[in-house]
This record gives sequence, C-alpha cells and structure tokens, in this order.
Amino acid sequence: MKKIDHTENIESKQVYDIDKCVDLIRDHLITKNGKSLSPIYTRQCYIDNHNLIPLYQSIKYITSHLPNITLVERIYRVYNKQLGNVFCKQCNKQITKFDKFTTGFRSFCSYSCNARYNTPSKFLSEESRQERSKKLSQSRLGLKLNDDWKLKLKTAANNPKTINQKKSTCLLKYGTSNPGVLGAYSSRSAQEYIISLLQKRNIDTNLAYFKTTDKNEFWQMIYVPFLNKMKYFSYDLIVFSTKDAVIDKDLTKIDLVLEYNGPWHYTNEEILGVEYEPATPYKSNKFTKLQQFELDKLKLNHIRQFNPKEILVYWERTGLTENIFLRDF
Repeated sequence: MKKIDHTENIESKQVYDIDKCVDLIRDHLITKNGKSLSPIYTRQCYIDNHNLIPLYQSIKYITSHLPNITLVERIYRVYNKQLGNVFCKQCNKQITKFDKFTTGFRSFCSYSCNARYNTPSKFLSEESRQERSKKLSQSRLGLKLNDDWKLKLKTAANNPKTINQKKSTCLLKYGTSNPGVLGAYSSRSAQEYIISLLQKRNIDTNLAYFKTTDKNEFWQMIYVPFLNKMKYFSYDLIVFSTKDAVIDKDLTKIDLVLEYNGPWHYTNEEILGVEYEPATPYKSNKFTKLQQFELDKLKLNHIRQFNPKEILVYWERTGLTENIFLRDF
C-alpha cells in the first residue's frame, strides 16, 4: 500500500491544541501496548476513515519551528510534549539526531559523555589531570607544595647523570641512544647531515632532492618480490647534474646518491642469525631485519642501474660513509 507524507502541502494553522493531539495520537496512532507508533499512521484509507488529517495539520503547525525533521519525530515531540532543543546531560551539547519513536532522543551525545556521567570517578577534568601530575612529580622529587617545583624538575632532567642514564637505557633496549630516528624521512639529524654535505661539497641545493620543510625526497616505484607488488621508495639525497635534469627527473644524469641509514638499517653481517627478528622495536613495524635488508638492497640496485657518478651510504651507528660501488650486493 502506498505510504504518504502528511508533512507536505498542509495548511499552517492549528486545528487542535497539544493536549487533544496527544489524546488522538494515543487513541489512533499508538500500538495497543502503548509503546510504539503503529504502521497505520501512513495509510491513507485509515487517515480518511478516522478523519485524522486535522491531527496531522496540528502536529505540523505545533512543530513548524523545526522544519527539517521527519514525521515520526514530529509525532514523538507532540506526544511527549518535547518541543524544545535536547541537550547532552554531561557536556550540554545539543543532540540533533533522533533515534526512534520508542526511545526518542538519547540522553548523551557520545559514549564518552555517557561513561563520564555514570562513572565520574574514572575520569578527570584537564585541570585535575594537571594537578595530579604536578603532585606526582613533586612527591617523586620530595618537594614541598611551596617549592619552585618546575625549576627543580627542569634541573633534575638536565642532570648529566639522568641524561646518561636515559641514553644507556635506550642503547640497551633499542641499540641506539636516539630511538626516535627511523631514517632520513623524519630524522632531523639526517637533514643536518645532508645539508652539511651539500655545503661542504659546494653543491647547489636547487639541483638536489632531499627532505626539507618545502621539498621532498626523490621517489621511485620498485617491484618487491617477497611482497609480490610494486612499492614506492624514497632516496634521502639525489643530486642531478643540471637544472634541466632536475625538471625532467632524468635518471641518466645523476651526480650523487646518498642514503642515510639510521639504527633500523642493517649490513649483511649484522643480520646473520637474527634474520627473522623485527627490524624495529615499534608495534607498527611490518618487516624483519632480513626483509629490511632486502628492501635497502632493492633500492640501491635500482638506482645503480642508471650509472650515477657516486652512490654513498652513511651509517649513523658508526659514523662511516660507504661507497656501494666498493662492495657487491
């Protein structure tokens, strides 16, 4: 049977007051158990037989201040005399999404607000968090509340003994005193090294691709056998011989290639016996040490086929620079 929308093309005049609308809705549109809206509210024959068009006109008029809502929500609002805005009990944010006739509007705008309202002891305001952190820091350092705890905390953090202890712990856990370095892509030390190298060799930066705030590294797509797919690789430094070669990205005119290998890159000797250990200590790591070694090898062999004048690999752990033409993969 065809359903109709009684909110369209009706006169904006009030036929019944809200109390009579509630009685008519309860008598004619609500199911016998009194909990939900009956499907008959959309049937034209039922509307005509019970002369309910004035009821729909009244519902439309009473809720005319809410133009973009469904007929079900209009009936719900009139039946429950809930004509104003609905707000979250926790954050007082307006709730605009209507659920359904049996439940109406939810009491909270999100699960987080629901949890904060019902279990407040598990949540702290930002001010409370800061105060708790402050007291915790003070108690650890044996400070009193009236002490200049910030100055003492800063002094303790800059203590050479503390700094050396941090480095020793990182070296023991990650094999480097700077575990945040994952390579030249995000490494400030790599950028500093590359800029220093360009200055030392008097190379025009306009001829080079490397990571800075306004430019990126040089990218190539290479097939990876153990992944059975193509993968993008970036080169930490590519220096072209001419400006035209830079614009055209002419791989046959490369003067210098540099790879800055941080702590998570390995030589063939370093992976012996530990090939299947994770390449990095991070949970997001997807590769073993052997796979990382193979990826580095693929990248260098790919660029070597275009016969650049020089290919260098700098090893951050040892501080040594290697020309890969001197060894064979």
